[in-house]
Amino acid sequence: MADHGNGASLHIAVFPWLAFGHMLPFLRLSKSLAKRRHRVSFLSTPRNIARLPKLPPDVAPFIDFVPLPLPPIDNLPLDAESTNDLLPDQVQYLKKALDGLQSHFACFLRSTKPDWVIIDFCQHWAPAIAAELNVPCAYFSVFRASNLFFICDKITGSTSSHTPEEFTKPPESVPFPTTVAFRLHEAKGVIWLCRDNASGISDAQRLISVLKSSNLVAFRSCIEHESSWLSLFATRFGVGDVMPVALLPTQTDELASHAEAQSSSTTTTILRWLSEQLPRSVVYVAIGSEATLSAEQERELANGLELSAVPFLWAARKPSGSGAIM
Repeated sequence: MADHGNGASLHIAVFPWLAFGHMLPFLRLSKSLAKRRHRVSFLSTPRNIARLPKLPPDVAPFIDFVPLPLPPIDNLPLDAESTNDLLPDQVQYLKKALDGLQSHFACFLRSTKPDWVIIDFCQHWAPAIAAELNVPCAYFSVFRASNLFFICDKITGSTSSHTPEEFTKPPESVPFPTTVAFRLHEAKGVIWLCRDNASGISDAQRLISVLKSSNLVAFRSCIEHESSWLSLFATRFGVGDVMPVALLPTQTDELASHAEAQSSSTTTTILRWLSEQLPRSVVYVAIGSEATLSAEQERELANGLELSAVPFLWAARKPSGSGAIM
């Protein structure tokens, strides 16, 4: 992703999948670009934009939020604009709604003509639209290169039927020792990537289409950590340039803006407590916004933390089948 001229700033449009586990890394990438004085247009839906962390003053002038209204879709609840608003089996309808944004996306590119557009795995139609308008397209993976290599290797394999057992074996195409693979219970949770859904196209098809059509693949990774995987990825899948963009950790200003947005004294108390602990002494537990544990699983996790006798910070969610957070 080169500048036009010596040190010239670029206009870069970013368009993440409608999940906060994707939108937040895309926003951190946007902040990193803005700190280099590039202009960023962040595309998402109105409700998602309203829920993003407040921008710090040094980058706010360089980032514009562009709302794209989701079309109404059968079986998609009203005002559901992210995976966080849905049960797992409803997410397929959000993907169908996302596909309805093609004309809005094309209109934006046509009217603004950015220098680059950075997309997620889900917008399989975006590279073709960008190519028609001579706008180069990059795919930004929120996953590490080793993780994405494993997934892509399995879904592009020679077998026509994908089984969970296939996902428990390291890729045979890796020329160096590796233990990268899923456990069986994990594999059973990701095999849906290869299955059709209400949108008419599987996640595996979306991902491979985006990879093959993009001019650049960027990873939330670094050379020091994954140099072998990054080199192997470009060779194995025949993609264009491969670029690590660093790990993009959550910054202090983002934590502070989150606390302000929540108007929560609890958040402030937690951050103060955390600052008083010894370095590398606290266990952080976060299952994520997509995973839902049963009440029994939550109890087992809580018992393990209690038995460990170490200080911990647990970002807990209400378990399914329970009326309150334990």
